Amino acid sequence: MNIDKIKTQYEKALELKSSEKYADLLKVELSNPTWKQELDAITERLHSIGSKSDFKKRLEELVSLFDRVYEKITAPGLDAFIRWIQDHSKNNDENIKILSVFLKDNYESYSTSIDSILTSMENLPQEDEKHLFDPIVTDFNKKLKSEVSSFISSPDKFENNIDDFLSTLSSEYAGMSEIVELTFTDIDQLYTPEQKAIPSISFYEGIIQQAISKGQSLKEIDDYEKGTTLCERAQARINSIRACISTLIKTGVADCGDEDLKKLFLRYDKEMVTSTGDISKSLSNYLTNSWEPLQNNYASIKNFYEESTLEFQTTDWLGIEKEAEITALYNEYNTVRKGNVLPQIPTTKLEDVAHKLNACYDKIAKLSKKENETSKTIREWFQEFLNTYNNKKQLLDKLVEKHPPLKASCDEIYAQGSTLTTLINGIEAISSDGTFLNALSDGTIYDMICDMNKTKEKFIEILKQSQMEAQIDWLNSLTSFEIDETNFKPDYLLELLKNGLISLSFKKEF
Repeated sequence: MNIDKIKTQYEKALELKSSEKYADLLKVELSNPTWKQELDAITERLHSIGSKSDFKKRLEELVSLFDRVYEKITAPGLDAFIRWIQDHSKNNDENIKILSVFLKDNYESYSTSIDSILTSMENLPQEDEKHLFDPIVTDFNKKLKSEVSSFISSPDKFENNIDDFLSTLSSEYAGMSEIVELTFTDIDQLYTPEQKAIPSISFYEGIIQQAISKGQSLKEIDDYEKGTTLCERAQARINSIRACISTLIKTGVADCGDEDLKKLFLRYDKEMVTSTGDISKSLSNYLTNSWEPLQNNYASIKNFYEESTLEFQTTDWLGIEKEAEITALYNEYNTVRKGNVLPQIPTTKLEDVAHKLNACYDKIAKLSKKENETSKTIREWFQEFLNTYNNKKQLLDKLVEKHPPLKASCDEIYAQGSTLTTLINGIEAISSDGTFLNALSDGTIYDMICDMNKTKEKFIEILKQSQMEAQIDWLNSLTSFEIDETNFKPDYLLELLKNGLISLSFKKEF
């Protein structure tokens, strides 16, 4: 007889007997008069021992009675654990019987772990109850079956492996029992107090439900998770789903004033999250790579077509040097204005929406690019004209010195508020991207063209009034400043000299 073992079992029996968990069940069992009757009979026989063999026999009877009582006291917890093993390991009845005997013989060594496991199991949602994260619990139990099957399949290693086996079960179930979200039955319970205070939070419920449905697998999603426990993965999945809620709120779609955009957003609910990988990363990647570009294109299209259609007078640029460039831009603008696809989007197949929006946006972007390119061309054209007439100022200043009455006409070109000043202002007005079509519509370009023509006319008028037009035309026609008898105009040269428009030098040829 092992006194130490009996003492340990006795102390464990007292502990279990006083435990609330099985108190009622044990009270009924131990109240059975049979136990008292057997003890009284053994005690009576102990009083009439006549030999050493009698003593040994009575002692064996007493130990046997203790073992049976101890077995009854430990039975509720052990039986529950064995039933759980049976549920998680099919076709291993013989090995399970061996395990049951092994645990009965050593229950005092493993009872704490087993009781801890059973307590944690009881804290998990029960199968007859409906919870948000039931699939996580189901997957958890399913994956533990492989642990159980591996352990049960090697009864010869029970003694060596039991500690690690029970430790794994204990830590896994303890970890799962601490996940409060497993008891949640409604999406609202996932929200923080701050999120619950958002009136529009319900807008995202369909997408959140998709995340809940697709984000509960405990299969490892990367190399890091291969080294984690199932309960750690379970908490990570729930944390990821909660992160989805924050990510959705940050989009601000629920609070935007565009009902069509909100409806479009919800149409993509199934595409936003996938059942592979981290659910929150999946959502973030979709929003960044798919939704946000689509939303930006949508906004650009909406902004473009919400602007009033510009009206133009095609005669404003008729006949000018850059008529073809402006006309091409005008025609493209009118074509794009007729291509608003937003009214079609609500009835467009979801798989065609992105293509339709992107194609429309591309046309608007192409128009914008053409507008800026045309604006640059026209600015350079105006600037070239401006430079030309700025270079003519010295000529006119010379004429004004000889003919003071011409100053008023000259000021109409160069003074503040003159034609060249308005050209400078006009060039500045169309220097920014996206300004040319408005300038073309509101008459700014027309005014600049008119100022160009006025400048030309005023310049010719000044030349005529100075009576130097022919001389200056002759001077400008020269391809070289070397004069021979074929192009020698002494009268022109004299007038040009008198007006200070040229100086002469000559070369001796002998």
